[in-house]
Amino acid sequence: MSRTQQRPRQASGPDLRVIGAVVGVGLLIALFAIIIVTSGGDSDGSASAPEFGAVEAPSSALPPLSDAGGDPAVGLVGPTIRSERLEGTTTVDPAGDGQPTMLVFLAHWCSHCQAELPRLVDAAGEGTFDDIRTVAVLTGTDPSRPNHPPSAWLEREGWTDEQLYDDANGSAAGAYGLTNFPYIVFLNADGTVALRLSGEQAPETIAAAVELISPSQT
Repeated sequence: MSRTQQRPRQASGPDLRVIGAVVGVGLLIALFAIIIVTSGGDSDGSASAPEFGAVEAPSSALPPLSDAGGDPAVGLVGPTIRSERLEGTTTVDPAGDGQPTMLVFLAHWCSHCQAELPRLVDAAGEGTFDDIRTVAVLTGTDPSRPNHPPSAWLEREGWTDEQLYDDANGSAAGAYGLTNFPYIVFLNADGTVALRLSGEQAPETIAAAVELISPSQT
């Protein structure tokens, strides 16, 4: 009896259709990664350039705020600070402005600042700061930390008043004796320090501090 001859079976090779699908998926992943990198990464702008100003501040600074009680800066004239950026220059000249001023020093990554800012925005909406100049001083900026860039943070929270950008060395913060965040400095119309507050503050504390500021003479 003759045997039925069978063709030898070929060894199974790679499925070209599978290879094509894998390569296609890989190309899509690579394209998506390129889009993320070129568009700046995450939505909070943490991959964008740091936001600093070219700050001019005097060499003499206000003494740091002490926890021991009493503020050695009260009655002293606040130093003039000037921050220059492409968008323009913001200057705080307490002795020359002739108006009461509130400087709010904020760091975008500080959880206490993130809690305080909405309170200040609400107070502004209620008219608490109608008779004083209010300036948010953005300091401690770090693009590697959360909630960067600070300008986008202020916009999200609804801050519509002035903004002053500190430099990488914290020159503006150092000039006003910053010790902790948030840090609020109230200046009288004659440029002298009326009160400094460190840490989160209740709305009623802010309102009471505003009442302590001497009004503009104009």
